[in-house]
Amino acid sequence: MRHHRKVFSSLLVLLRQVNVIIRALSSGFQPNLKCIHLAFILLLVPTSTLAYQCELTMGYRTSERKPFIHQAPDNSGFYFDLYQRAAKRIGCKLNVLRAPKKRILRELAFGRVDFYPGLSFSVPRSEFTYFIPNGLSTRFIGLSRPELNEITDMNQIAKLGLIMLVAPGSDTLDGLPKNLNTRQPPELDVKDAISLLEEKKGDFYAYEESTLNYYLTRMPAKKLKLHINCCEEIQPMLLGFSKKSPHISFSPNPEFDPTKPESLSNRRLVLKPHSKAAQFATALKQMKKAGITQRLHQLYFDFPKIEGEPKPELASY
Repeated sequence: MRHHRKVFSSLLVLLRQVNVIIRALSSGFQPNLKCIHLAFILLLVPTSTLAYQCELTMGYRTSERKPFIHQAPDNSGFYFDLYQRAAKRIGCKLNVLRAPKKRILRELAFGRVDFYPGLSFSVPRSEFTYFIPNGLSTRFIGLSRPELNEITDMNQIAKLGLIMLVAPGSDTLDGLPKNLNTRQPPELDVKDAISLLEEKKGDFYAYEESTLNYYLTRMPAKKLKLHINCCEEIQPMLLGFSKKSPHISFSPNPEFDPTKPESLSNRRLVLKPHSKAAQFATALKQMKKAGITQRLHQLYFDFPKIEGEPKPELASY
């Protein structure tokens, strides 16, 4: 519906511009070469949106998560590159909305945002979100000051009385021990967490492995310790697609087992093949199979080692 309104609006603008040109010519106006060029440009500009069959809106918090995405309003990074390519493959344009994470998740629940680019599965979220693999693998690992012994279970943090740093709306809130002490600043990215750990305003932080490694390799002076086996096993990285998006439709899953809890392998609903969400999922799967996703990941995570150093380009696919 959103796309149809925009297309209709573009057509109205186009018709008005054609009408102006026709009236000018019928009145005896003799255009020079400059006027002809201008008229040609006016005819082309509003039709640019017609080249896309749809528009997909990706929502993300305002803080950075390099190299996946930069601080708002800069949307550049791995996420935009990956999803823009996938959207283009299915005839869609990618838009980005940046706001605090809680607001973005609320917009996702109402269908005003089509998808969140990296979202861990949980049963409560599955009520309003359909999870789609984006082609990467991921896991959460831990970060602390070096004197802390190896953490292999989140219950150890609670037993030791440590303070865990948690971002609002964070995936790490799901399944944490109930007696765990947490600190939740209004905004918390990796750089903020590192600073709070060094200032002893928190003792432990859990986040996505490749992101933590990216920051620590570029901040070698930071004396911090990684806890690789603290939190979860390696699993597919997922995007969360709104179940109320106009670009998604479902059919009952004939293989759903109601005697088992709902999970990624046991869903009540499956995507209808004709929906844009299904086509988007297929495009991401094809990009993974062709090696495009992994090459993009290498470009963003292996380069640049120095902030601001130019990054090699990957040909358009």
